[in-house]
Amino acid sequence: MSSPSMRRVRVPSARRTPVADLLRRGQSDGALSSALDAAVEAARLLALSHGLSTRSWSGSGRPGEAMDVLGYHLDRPFGRL
Repeated sequence: MSSPSMRRVRVPSARRTPVADLLRRGQSDGALSSALDAAVEAARLLALSHGLSTRSWSGSGRPGEAMDVLGYHLDRPFGRL
């Protein structure tokens, strides 16, 4: 990821907005803390999933490991840790 062209990669809002909307719905339903910033959480989760999938595809990580890490980070906003 040291390539200058890769540093300019951004998560498109077309992907980020639906995830943020789902998190806001969870906040409205009481499943998520209203103190969470849904837009920031969405960007964090999408960046994490992108990084983990890149690692798996490149052979640097195992798919099961990626699922474990992603599951851990998904549990955090829902207060299951």
